[in-house]
Amino acid sequence: MTETASRFVRTWLEFSTALRMNEGFDEEKYRIVLESLEALAREWAELEQLPKATVSVLVDVFPTTESNAHLYDGALKERIAEAAYELHEHVQLCVATDESM
Repeated sequence: MTETASRFVRTWLEFSTALRMNEGFDEEKYRIVLESLEALAREWAELEQLPKATVSVLVDVFPTTESNAHLYDGALKERIAEAAYELHEHVQLCVATDESM
């Protein structure tokens, strides 16, 4: 696993674990996750094959985040749901092909 991929996995686990443990939405951790996904998208832009270990984490980003929204109420619940869709868009950039753009 590359350093970029390791950074994404590490920051994603920190962010999602905090949500699941009902510790709230950490904007700083969220920003770092987004930056990690952007770096991963750049690193993978020319690859024909993607590493399964990292992709197996990417496929869980949306459902995990979206399901954690149900642990919260009001504006925070809405913020987490919004973040799920934003994360999904970033994941799509990581796996996009020229044909899909």
